[in-house]
Amino acid sequence: PFDAETTTSYTYEVQISDGTTTDTEVFTITINDVNDNNPDYGNADTANVAENTQTVGTYTATDADITADLTYSIVAGDDGALFSIDPDTGELTFATAPDYDNDPCDANTGTGPGTDECVVTLEVTDGTNTDTKIITVTVTDANDQTPTYSAGSTTPTVTEGDTAVDSNVAITDTDSGDANECNLGGDDSDLFTCTLTGQTAYSLSFTNTPDYDSGTACDSGNTCDVTVTIFDGVNTGGTIAYTITIGDANDQTPVYEAADADDLITVNENIGVDTSVDDGTITDSDT
Repeated sequence: PFDAETTTSYTYEVQISDGTTTDTEVFTITINDVNDNNPDYGNADTANVAENTQTVGTYTATDADITADLTYSIVAGDDGALFSIDPDTGELTFATAPDYDNDPCDANTGTGPGTDECVVTLEVTDGTNTDTKIITVTVTDANDQTPTYSAGSTTPTVTEGDTAVDSNVAITDTDSGDANECNLGGDDSDLFTCTLTGQTAYSLSFTNTPDYDSGTACDSGNTCDVTVTIFDGVNTGGTIAYTITIGDANDQTPVYEAADADDLITVNENIGVDTSVDDGTITDSDT
């Protein structure tokens, strides 16, 4: 049988003779294509799409028919309602950009953000014959969440000799794989250290123990100002401003000085009870 996909035309030469004279005629037979082949969508496929991105990919089929006019669509079911496809080009997109942090898919429900995979079945038709293809789309995380945190107290009092200002302040950020930084600012930032516990908490402390008695522990005497912000590599959280008061501790030894410069006190015998024998002074800078 003729097959347009193999040979589109045939040429024949016909010669007629009456024994004396001859005549020759050339015939060209064109084979018209008919829709006798099925479209082929190939095997199932997978794709990774970052959250907040709509484009998945372009999925085209083949059809051996020369005049095949292919149309693409989505088969109802699974997560098909979440997608759109261009009927002419086969470009597959999310109808709305997915959010990794809020379980974007329905077909394979997991137990937390990003544990879903979206499953969509595509169909191609040449007007008579059809084929289907299953696409499994994994939505991946993007760094689109801003870290949040709240201070235990923004006006703490730290007793001299201690260093801790605010400990284990929880950091909330649902993005995976963040590499947080704790950044300090303010007039007295050089006096402090911010330490991260993994990616989930920070602690603020004096780098060295402050001394109340000097009166110059901070730029403003015994009151220190410092700010904390958390940066996750893309997003910067809010700024927490601390005003820290340094409290006095009983850490000074009293010093007694007699009124007599040589510390020799002479009294007469039989002196009365409660009679003063020296008007010395006691010095202790602790309050």
